[in-house]
Amino acid sequence: MIKHIESHLTDDLSNPQLAEDANMATNAFTRLFARETCLPPQKYVKKKHIDKACILLHHSTLSIEEIATACGFADRYHFTHIFSQVTAYSPAKYKKDFRIK
Repeated sequence: MIKHIESHLTDDLSNPQLAEDANMATNAFTRLFARETCLPPQKYVKKKHIDKACILLHHSTLSIEEIATACGFADRYHFTHIFSQVTAYSPAKYKKDFRIK
């Protein structure tokens, strides 16, 4: 499921959908995933979205809007809110301070 999540970041990755993809009941999937990864599925998904965003902010010339879309966020504002929560940086500041030229 970890590979599935990483290769489908722009898909529906809700717990019911992930459980269906794993051919498991939602509650059983959620408990097993959390036990094996030490993170609930949605925290893991959020982390993977932000990891991908960091890579794009480091290595691409995409706009923040384009990065938000590429990482599966509904819009730039939601992306900025979640990114700031996780990294303590706004995407613009992160891109400015850490971009590899």
